Formats: sequence, structure tokens, C-alpha cells
Amino acid sequence: MRIIKRPNQIAPLSGPLDYIAAAIASCGVGFIPVSSGTFASLVATAAWISLSQLSWITQLEIILLVTILGTWASHRMERCWGHDPSQVVIDEVAGQWIALLTVPTNPIYFAVGFLLFRIFDILKPPPIRQAERQPGGIGIMLDDIIAGFAVLLALLPFQLLGVISHSKFLAW
Repeated sequence: MRIIKRPNQIAPLSGPLDYIAAAIASCGVGFIPVSSGTFASLVATAAWISLSQLSWITQLEIILLVTILGTWASHRMERCWGHDPSQVVIDEVAGQWIALLTVPTNPIYFAVGFLLFRIFDILKPPPIRQAERQPGGIGIMLDDIIAGFAVLLALLPFQLLGVISHSKFLAW
């Protein structure tokens, strides 16, 4: 077994479950050295284009599955990579998908949802920052889930009024 050292690694990956957890937690982009969370949100938004074609119930089931697997994987990886490691980006995927859950299939909504989610995730206004303080995988996932719901709620009035779809909003 070959152990790859990471800058903030606390314990080496040991066994197949650690490697599975690392693959889930990193989503293939977690090892990008700069802005891995932003890349993960971008990949999640691109993936949502396909997922948005599925039924609402199926979308919720996928988000729930990603959240459960993400909580397990991020908790396991925190042992190896330290507290809330940058390699764990499954939380951005779940949060970004929650943010986009109710938006119409429209590139403008996707772009605004992506940008708002990144702003909420980076600035962490209350109660997002408090959620991040929870231990283990729950804390890693919960702040992004709350950020996703905050964006979902922020976008609802615009969706209800159809504001973002109108050209006046874009010209403003």
C-alpha cells in the first residue's frame, strides 16, 4: 500500500474504505491546489444541468444520498486530513444543488445561484458560521447545506416574480 502525504494530513489513508471516502469527499476536484470549493461548485452547477431534467423527488433523493455519503466521507477524511480539510468538497456539491433545487432551467438562474452560493459559503453569515462549528462530518456538511437553503430562499421571490428572466433585470 502506497501512502501519499498531504500537507495537512494527520493519519494516512488505510484500507479501501478510506480510499472510497476520499474519492467521495474530494469529488475529483478536491485536490486542485487553489479554490477547490469554487471548482466543486462549478462542477456541481454543470452537473445540475442534467439533474434538473429529473423529477423533483428524484433530485431530492440524490441530494439526500449525497448529503448522507458526504457526511460519512468527510467525517472519515477529517481524521486523515485535519479539521474541515480543503480536499473535502462534497459539501459544496450538496449545498450548490440545494441552492439550485427550485430554479428554472435557465443559465442566468444557474449563474446567479452559483455566485450567491459562493458568496454565502465564503462570507458565512449567521447561522452558517455557527453550523460550521459542529464536530466532524456534520459540521463540514451543515454550513454548506444551510448556505444552499439561504440561496434557495433568496432566489424564490425572483422566481415567483419572473424578474431574472426579464431583460430589464439584465440591463439593470
